[in-house]
Amino acid sequence: MGRRKGATDLFCSSAVLNNLTYEEYVERLTELTITVFEWKNLPISVDARYIELKLFENGCVVYFV
Repeated sequence: MGRRKGATDLFCSSAVLNNLTYEEYVERLTELTITVFEWKNLPISVDARYIELKLFENGCVVYFV
């Protein structure tokens, strides 16, 4: 006796939904984290969002003006 096909379908759809929910939470928390900083006297040529994303991903950023 094998598993019912319906149980496998439910597991797959549940796994997909769990992965999508996880990715949504990671995206929301990332956006919340990178909006914490306020940059003062930053040149117009420097993209503040890029700096914040790289600080979040790598922990360090170097740029030259």
